Amino acid sequence: MARTQRALAEHLNTRFAELKRIRHSWEPGWRDIARYQIPQRGDFLRTAGQSDRGTKKNQAIVDMVAHFALRVLRAGLMGGLTPRTQPWFRLTVADQRVANSAAVKAWLDHAAERMLMVFNQSNLYQTLHLLYGEVGGFGTACALMRPDFDEVMRFYPQTIGTYWLANDHRMVTDTFIRRFAMPARAVMREYGEDRVSSDVKQRKGKAGADGNVMLIHCIEPNDEFEPDGFGTKGKRWRSVTWEEGKDDRLLRVAGYDRWPVLTPRWEVLADDPYGTGCGHAADSDVKSLQVLGKRRHNAVDKHVNPPMAFPAELKNQPSGTTPGFVNYFAGNLTEKIGRPMYQTNPSVIGPLKDLIGDERDIVNRCYFADLFLMISQMDGIQPRNQLEIIARKEEKLMMLGPVLESLHGDLLKPLIDWAFEEMMRHGLFAPPPRELQGWPLEVELISMLAQAQSAARVQSIERSVGFVGSLVGAFPQAGDKLDVYDAIDKHADAIGTPAGIIRSTDEAQQIADARSKQAAMVQALQTGSALAQGAKTLSEAQVGDRNGLEALTGARPAQEAS
Repeated sequence: MARTQRALAEHLNTRFAELKRIRHSWEPGWRDIARYQIPQRGDFLRTAGQSDRGTKKNQAIVDMVAHFALRVLRAGLMGGLTPRTQPWFRLTVADQRVANSAAVKAWLDHAAERMLMVFNQSNLYQTLHLLYGEVGGFGTACALMRPDFDEVMRFYPQTIGTYWLANDHRMVTDTFIRRFAMPARAVMREYGEDRVSSDVKQRKGKAGADGNVMLIHCIEPNDEFEPDGFGTKGKRWRSVTWEEGKDDRLLRVAGYDRWPVLTPRWEVLADDPYGTGCGHAADSDVKSLQVLGKRRHNAVDKHVNPPMAFPAELKNQPSGTTPGFVNYFAGNLTEKIGRPMYQTNPSVIGPLKDLIGDERDIVNRCYFADLFLMISQMDGIQPRNQLEIIARKEEKLMMLGPVLESLHGDLLKPLIDWAFEEMMRHGLFAPPPRELQGWPLEVELISMLAQAQSAARVQSIERSVGFVGSLVGAFPQAGDKLDVYDAIDKHADAIGTPAGIIRSTDEAQQIADARSKQAAMVQALQTGSALAQGAKTLSEAQVGDRNGLEALTGARPAQEAS
């Protein structure tokens, strides 16, 4: 039996209160990260009438190294995983026989190109840039995906502190609640004047129409789902929006067929709904840097402009320490010259700078900034050739392996799956070939970082082919052991070669057969020509009373035969 609106509102508020309780222990860590590392992100105390949204937020930061390190990490992930200017994923199927079909490859390539085109037209890349910063700093990021009439799809990134998450039995996020602000006039236009509260209606046409209203939006599994249900009952996910503190009516009750929220997490412990990121690892060192930075500034200030001591009788007398200022004193001058309260030792500033440098190095390693700036910050002997650069890069990129797998499973694959379904639903692809019927699509990353992770596979193929090639000269039968077509396919797959420039095995075999047939025909013609020429030569050579051809075949001379 369907819930009444009142019962649904009570259910949602009960869940909201429970998720608030669960998230409470995570908030102090997030606040510290936002305060000392990412002051532009995070929103924990927003109210409808808040008027200080644009105030300066980095007053607590003395040393900005964490901010710069996160900027490097964000740019590195953006350029290494999802570059806007080149393909970074491809579609395939698990069955290699189907995947190697020319028609299937061409269709999948076309679908991926159309998806990249739609991504470029939407705000996806701006959203990914924000998500990489949030997941790297806070360990958790979130964005809502929605169909859009103008751009096909649009993405709504959230910041930490504005949403609450919960997992299902598979430890996958299945509940999302966000708290957000919207101007009163926009609320009335979006949800209808007949559904908003009387407080919002009263603002229509008045000065308060641009004032914010706090709304709550919840997406959760639909416990009333029916596969053949009508309306929201036929949706696997229920979506409900209401005004904060107004339980008398719900603004909207809708649903989704697919989970529409991206919730990438950097590193997850057990069944936690939230992850830990680089900001958590660097937290103590970042705080130490703020203390050390203040002490260094104080040490320099005390040495350059130390506190001074003057005789008491000079109090309230005109005096100055600025350049060119003339001071007048009566009596013995040496007794009235001001002196520093204590002597400072400038040599202590050097060890303090070294300590600060050590702490900065730790923060950069926490954010993998040393990895992404590896070449420009390489110590000692510089790399002698490109092979050495590749070797060093691959060695360091292995450290990112678990993170890349997490981002692939929690962010990129759900994103591509959702976008593909939306575009299929709107008929933005050509009809798929029959071979694809019944096969679920798989997503493969072919970006720079993904290819670096699979570099070992590429090298093993190249070494094997090179080894066989070195044996063929002495042992020609060694070439029979190598399946050249399969080696080319696997190498092309590993380095992300576009499918359109690699022929299928069947096509390549047909070309090889035609070449062999043509070579056989040429050989036959050459053999026939040689035989004809030999017969002519033999017929012109005399062997006794017969020519050479007659002698070879045992035929009688023409005169005798007649």
